[in-house]
Amino acid sequence: MEIFNDTLPVKGKVIIHIPSYTGVEIRTYPFEDGQIDQTGKLIVRLPEDNLMTLSFYSSESTKTLYGSFSHKAQPGKIVLHKK
Repeated sequence: MEIFNDTLPVKGKVIIHIPSYTGVEIRTYPFEDGQIDQTGKLIVRLPEDNLMTLSFYSSESTKTLYGSFSHKAQPGKIVLHKK
């Protein structure tokens, strides 16, 4: 995930590597309307009916966004680590 600004709405892009039977499919989703909800979670609506709801966790050694990723109403989990 790349975030391009530090004000609302949050703008950026997400690159997702999706394993499949034929290898790995790479999808890039730009977004321009990321919001922070009342609990502090980042809500990102993506094209193709995708939605991410992410919480931020930080330690001395790593920064992580963890949460749910929904693709066409099919729920899943997503973990993003800062490089």
